[in-house]
Amino acid sequence: MNLSQFVAFYEAGKYVYQLWNEMQNDGKEYISETSIKNNSGHILKVKVCFNSARQRYLQIKLPWNADRKILAGVDNYQPGEYLAISRDEWHIFFLLTNFQHDSELYAYAEKIVNRLVDKANNNENQKRSLISPPTQLHQAKSQVA
Repeated sequence: MNLSQFVAFYEAGKYVYQLWNEMQNDGKEYISETSIKNNSGHILKVKVCFNSARQRYLQIKLPWNADRKILAGVDNYQPGEYLAISRDEWHIFFLLTNFQHDSELYAYAEKIVNRLVDKANNNENQKRSLISPPTQLHQAKSQVA
């Protein structure tokens, strides 16, 4: 096999892989996951993902609320729905999934998770305050003389 045949097979393989990924995972390429302990002592599952639309992103599952997850994306993807992280921060999680026992990577990841959880909680509290019912004002009874 010469180099041009190899390149042709490689190029064809990319399209086959993209098609398979679309059919199998609906375009969401799951890379791996890791567990991180936050400041409160909860162990959070962090899924490291990549796809062509969202690029690099994280899904953080909260153990105290199974229905809720934190989404964090690189390159300011959907700012209202995804919290912003840098490429380097995403890469720390990617490396941590492969090097689980690296204490320095874990320490960086722990700081990032704590920041994201705090930011998500602050955003949630702000949303609640915006949709909470207005306080009732005490209406003074008018006295007519």
